Formats: sequence, structure tokens, C-alpha cells
Amino acid sequence: MYLKLIYFVNILLFGLLLSFPFLTSSQTVPSASFLDLISEPKYPGPNETVTLYLSYRLSNIDAATIKWYVNDALIEEGVGLRSFTFTTGPIGKRSVIRVVLQTEEKQSVSQSFTFVPADIDLLWEAETTVPPFYKGKALASSGSAVHISAIPHFKDANGRSIPPSELFYEWKVGNGVLSLKSGKGKNSLGLSADVAAGKVSVTVTNQAKTIKVSKSLALVLQKPTVRLYEEDPLLGTRYEKNLSGTHTFSANELTLRAEIFNYPLATARNIFYAWKLNGKSATPQASDTSLLTLLRDPSRPETSGASNVEVEARGDEFNKIIKETLLVNY
Repeated sequence: MYLKLIYFVNILLFGLLLSFPFLTSSQTVPSASFLDLISEPKYPGPNETVTLYLSYRLSNIDAATIKWYVNDALIEEGVGLRSFTFTTGPIGKRSVIRVVLQTEEKQSVSQSFTFVPADIDLLWEAETTVPPFYKGKALASSGSAVHISAIPHFKDANGRSIPPSELFYEWKVGNGVLSLKSGKGKNSLGLSADVAAGKVSVTVTNQAKTIKVSKSLALVLQKPTVRLYEEDPLLGTRYEKNLSGTHTFSANELTLRAEIFNYPLATARNIFYAWKLNGKSATPQASDTSLLTLLRDPSRPETSGASNVEVEARGDEFNKIIKETLLVNY
């Protein structure tokens, strides 16, 4: 009877043990989400050298064996090899970077990063004054308007150029996002130069957000200036030579033209010019106040010598008054 009781108790205990899960020690598989990669530059363009910096938050990365692959080809391997440099391909060509990290605890972590190079051309123009056929650029000044256009160069996985209208644009001035001017197909921007002064940037992405590129420009406001040119009776305005400092002429007549640069175009029609000759008011041509004619009479010595010419361009935009002087020898 006693033996039967012991047998029954053993069977009962064995059954109870089976009803509870066994507790065993296990090895935790590290997560690739703890791998961080920093790219320099952040948004690499085509055929650009890129350096990647790796960090890992669960183990000593300097003691880990790290392998770097580009498009499945092993390029570099070493202990503590936490940075890697490669060159992107042309626009639209994918570079898949895979990093495999073997920690000193013999745990393996792998992560892949894809780079698809794209590019943007940022073009801008200011609505300010410059002379006809001027080869330089009209520059932005206070009170003027500025237009900026982003010309993207994106390709999809099939090598097709993605139209600008299918891309998404986020415009910023400084760190502030221009929400109303951002969105799909909004690749142009119009602003007051006073608002745009400083850093203007745009980030462009495709619809899947797998391609991203960002560019910026620094817009510096310029002060409007007045320049003087000789007006030739036959050739017209001699724009190839700006008269400054001292100018000598031997003819009996010299006509000067004043041209204003980088003045807000919207109010430029209200500009008028006031001239002075040796500190006294001088009368410009009645039909065009930007022209002043100086006469020299060889028979009258008092018409020879040197004269200080001063011109002021005046407008109603913020009460701007722009001056220029020229010493004329004749």
C-alpha cells in the first residue's frame, strides 16, 4: 500500500511539472534599429563622394568587426571600421550600402541603406533695374520682388525622368517652412526680397519619398547705385565703359547719361534725376532728366578746366536717394 501511494505522488508531481512552461536562458537577437548612419553630405548628388558614419547603441562598436558592401560586393572589412566612403553614380542609379556588424558578444546585426542621387538647379531673378543689353545680373534690393525656380533632375527605377509637376517641394526661408507655397508641383517661388533675404532652401522628394535632395541659396540685398556713361550722338550710350573718378574729354560737348542699377522695378518709373555742377543746380535735358550736356568753348577760357558733376537719383520707394559724382576735365 505504501509503495502504491509513493508511485501515485510521483505521477502527480510529474504531471504538475508538465503543466508549467520550462524557463531556460536565451540569447537576445539585437535589433538593426539600433544602428544609426549619418551621411555626409546629407543628400548626395550624382557622382559625389559620400562618407558614412556608423554608430551602434547596444555594444562597443570599436570592438566589432564591420563589413561594408556596395550593391552586394564586399568593399571593406575591419575591426572598428565605423566610417566608409564611396562615390554615388549618375542621376537615378541606385547604390545599396549594406553594413554587417559582428559584435564582441558574437551577435550579428545587418542593415541596408539605399542612395538614389538626384539634383536641383536653383535659379533666381530680381525685379530691379539694369540698363538695356546689360550682361550682368539684376540684383535684389530692399523693396524689390524676387522669383526663384527649382529645376529638378530626378529619375525613377526605370530610368525615366520624373516631370517637375510630379514631385513635392518644401520651401523654407531660414528655418521657417513656407507651407502655403510648398506642395506637389510647386517648383517656383515669388517673394519680397526683404522676406527672402538670407537663406532660401527647397527640399524635393518623389511621391514614394525614396528620393530626396535639398539645395539652398544665400540672397544678399544690395543697395541701388547710379553709374555714369557717355552718350555718343552716333553710337548712343557707351555702356562698355562706366565713367567714374575722373574723366577727360577734348570735344566741345559731352553728354552724360545716369543709369540706376538694382532699384525696385515696380517704382522705377517714378525716378527723376537732379544734377549739380560745382555745387550748383544744373539743368538736364528737358525730355530726359537722366541726360546732362556739358559744353566747352575753346574761345572762352572760362569754359575750360575741371568741373565736379554730381547726380542724384530720387524715387519714392522708401525715400531712396542715390548719388554719384564725377570730376570732368575739359
